[in-house]
Amino acid sequence: MQNSNIKVIELALKYGYTSSDSFSRAFKNLHGVNPSEARDNGISLKAFPRMSFQVSIKGDVEMEYRIERLDFEFAVVGVKNTILTEKGFEMVPKIWEEASKTGLVQRLIDMSWEDPQCKLESLLGIVGEEASITDEKFDYMIGVRYKNEVPEDMEKIIIPKSTWAVFPDMKNAWKRLYTEWLPTSGYELADLPCIECFYAPDHEPKDELWVPIIA
Repeated sequence: MQNSNIKVIELALKYGYTSSDSFSRAFKNLHGVNPSEARDNGISLKAFPRMSFQVSIKGDVEMEYRIERLDFEFAVVGVKNTILTEKGFEMVPKIWEEASKTGLVQRLIDMSWEDPQCKLESLLGIVGEEASITDEKFDYMIGVRYKNEVPEDMEKIIIPKSTWAVFPDMKNAWKRLYTEWLPTSGYELADLPCIECFYAPDHEPKDELWVPIIA
């Protein structure tokens, strides 16, 4: 910013942001000024060394996963909620609890059995719009796969043909996905949302995290 005439949007896209707004918010949170103000003489900015990951491999901490290739697109129908990224692990369980109290969960369960399909037959949590969430907020949809007419109080998301890394322990996978598995796996994240799958009580495992990857 300080040593070139590069546009804010060009810099945002170069470093993995989806819009100039999300880059500007992150820049201001870190430096206390907007990107455009950083060009002014005398503006003080912060500098950090390049981030690196160190992973300790032990016999009891391996991450089990499998690769699933879905050669079809599918629709997920449900209700969206806005989540604060930094409070995601607090807000998402509360949203599911509220959905259970209001009867939304049972409605979705009933809908899922109208036309059962072979993959992702569960209650689904669609996390944001891409696997790497960089904004302060993201949309979280509680839904199910569904082919019929969308109810008036719900929305529809189309998931295209894609390849997924599937982790059987969702809570553990979220904690270690970006810091341990991704840097060492050789895979890159695809531009799709992660999907949380919550299965029936007699299903093993109880839940899974589906992470989109570039095949």
